[in-house]
Amino acid sequence: MVYPNSSFDPVTSLEAISKYKCTVMHGVPTMFTNILSELENKSYDVSGLRTGIMSGSVCPEPLIKKVFSHLNMHGLIIVYGMTELSPVAAMMGPDTPLIKKATTVGHAGPMTEIKLTDENG
Repeated sequence: MVYPNSSFDPVTSLEAISKYKCTVMHGVPTMFTNILSELENKSYDVSGLRTGIMSGSVCPEPLIKKVFSHLNMHGLIIVYGMTELSPVAAMMGPDTPLIKKATTVGHAGPMTEIKLTDENG
Protein backbone atom coordinates (compact mmCIF):
# COMPACT_ATOMS: atom_id res chain seq x y z
CA MET A 1 0.00 0.00 0.00
CA VAL A 2 1.42 3.36 -1.02
CA TYR A 3 0.45 6.68 0.55
CA PRO A 4 2.30 9.35 -1.44
CA ASN A 5 0.98 12.23 0.70
CA SER A 6 -1.04 13.02 3.79
CA SER A 7 -3.71 14.39 1.44
CA PHE A 8 -4.57 13.80 -2.22
CA ASP A 9 -2.37 15.35 -4.88
CA PRO A 10 -2.60 14.11 -8.49
CA VAL A 11 1.07 14.71 -9.29
CA THR A 12 2.52 12.83 -6.32
CA SER A 13 -0.13 10.13 -6.77
CA LEU A 14 0.89 9.59 -10.39
CA GLU A 15 4.57 9.66 -9.45
CA ALA A 16 3.93 6.92 -6.87
CA ILE A 17 1.81 4.86 -9.29
CA SER A 18 4.66 5.07 -11.79
CA LYS A 19 7.53 4.46 -9.35
CA TYR A 20 5.95 1.58 -7.44
CA LYS A 21 4.04 0.04 -10.39
CA CYS A 22 0.78 0.24 -8.42
CA THR A 23 -1.96 -2.10 -9.63
CA VAL A 24 -4.95 -0.69 -7.71
CA MET A 25 -6.22 2.83 -7.09
CA HIS A 26 -9.12 3.88 -4.88
CA GLY A 27 -10.76 7.29 -4.91
CA VAL A 28 -13.73 9.54 -5.47
CA PRO A 29 -14.68 10.73 -8.97
CA THR A 30 -12.97 14.11 -8.43
CA MET A 31 -9.68 12.39 -7.69
CA PHE A 32 -9.90 10.32 -10.87
CA THR A 33 -10.79 13.47 -12.84
CA ASN A 34 -7.71 15.24 -11.45
CA ILE A 35 -5.49 12.25 -12.23
CA LEU A 36 -6.77 12.19 -15.83
CA SER A 37 -6.25 15.96 -16.19
CA GLU A 38 -2.67 15.65 -15.00
CA LEU A 39 -2.08 12.87 -17.55
CA GLU A 40 -3.02 15.38 -20.26
CA ASN A 41 -0.17 17.64 -19.07
CA LYS A 42 2.58 15.08 -18.51
CA SER A 43 3.23 11.43 -19.27
CA TYR A 44 3.40 8.91 -16.41
CA ASP A 45 3.75 5.15 -16.48
CA VAL A 46 0.35 3.90 -15.33
CA SER A 47 0.72 0.53 -17.09
CA GLY A 48 0.59 -1.36 -13.79
CA LEU A 49 -2.94 -0.20 -12.96
CA ARG A 50 -5.65 -2.79 -13.49
CA THR A 51 -8.43 -2.25 -10.94
CA GLY A 52 -9.66 -0.10 -8.10
CA ILE A 53 -12.67 1.40 -6.39
CA MET A 54 -14.56 4.57 -7.25
CA SER A 55 -17.14 5.81 -4.76
CA GLY A 56 -18.24 8.80 -2.72
CA SER A 57 -20.32 10.44 -5.44
CA VAL A 58 -22.04 9.75 -8.74
CA CYS A 59 -19.60 8.03 -11.10
CA PRO A 60 -20.58 9.25 -14.59
CA GLU A 61 -20.20 7.02 -17.62
CA PRO A 62 -17.78 9.36 -19.51
CA LEU A 63 -15.43 9.35 -16.51
CA ILE A 64 -15.58 5.58 -16.17
CA LYS A 65 -14.81 5.22 -19.89
CA LYS A 66 -11.76 7.49 -19.51
CA VAL A 67 -10.57 5.50 -16.50
CA PHE A 68 -10.86 2.33 -18.60
CA SER A 69 -9.10 3.79 -21.64
CA HIS A 70 -6.44 6.04 -20.05
CA LEU A 71 -5.69 4.14 -16.85
CA ASN A 72 -6.44 0.57 -18.06
CA MET A 73 -8.55 -0.03 -14.94
CA HIS A 74 -11.02 -2.44 -16.53
CA GLY A 75 -11.57 -4.14 -13.18
CA LEU A 76 -12.85 -0.90 -11.62
CA ILE A 77 -15.59 -1.45 -9.04
CA ILE A 78 -18.20 1.17 -8.16
CA VAL A 79 -19.41 1.01 -4.56
CA TYR A 80 -21.98 2.77 -2.41
CA GLY A 81 -21.68 3.16 1.30
CA MET A 82 -21.12 5.47 4.22
CA THR A 83 -19.11 5.43 7.42
CA GLU A 84 -22.20 4.48 9.42
CA LEU A 85 -22.54 1.31 7.30
CA SER A 86 -18.98 0.20 7.97
CA PRO A 87 -18.59 1.34 5.08
CA VAL A 88 -19.86 -0.47 1.92
CA ALA A 89 -23.55 -1.35 1.49
CA ALA A 90 -23.68 -2.12 -2.23
CA MET A 91 -21.18 -2.89 -4.95
CA MET A 92 -20.75 -4.67 -8.25
CA GLY A 93 -18.14 -7.05 -9.50
CA PRO A 94 -15.24 -6.15 -11.77
CA ASP A 95 -16.87 -7.91 -14.75
CA THR A 96 -20.09 -5.87 -14.56
CA PRO A 97 -20.83 -4.17 -17.91
CA LEU A 98 -19.89 -0.50 -18.20
CA ILE A 99 -23.49 0.73 -18.49
CA LYS A 100 -24.36 -0.95 -15.17
CA LYS A 101 -21.27 0.57 -13.52
CA ALA A 102 -22.36 4.01 -14.69
CA THR A 103 -26.05 3.75 -13.78
CA THR A 104 -26.29 1.62 -10.62
CA VAL A 105 -24.44 0.94 -7.39
CA GLY A 106 -24.71 -2.81 -7.74
CA HIS A 107 -26.06 -5.42 -5.35
CA ALA A 108 -26.48 -5.31 -1.60
CA GLY A 109 -23.51 -6.82 0.16
CA PRO A 110 -23.57 -9.89 2.40
CA MET A 111 -25.52 -9.41 5.64
CA THR A 112 -26.95 -6.16 4.23
CA GLU A 113 -30.60 -5.32 3.87
CA ILE A 114 -31.70 -2.38 1.71
CA LYS A 115 -35.10 -0.70 1.71
CA LEU A 116 -36.10 1.83 -0.95
CA THR A 117 -38.88 4.27 -0.12
CA ASP A 118 -40.51 7.33 -1.64
CA GLU A 119 -41.76 10.45 0.14
CA ASN A 120 -44.83 8.45 1.29
CA GLY A 121 -42.75 5.76 2.95
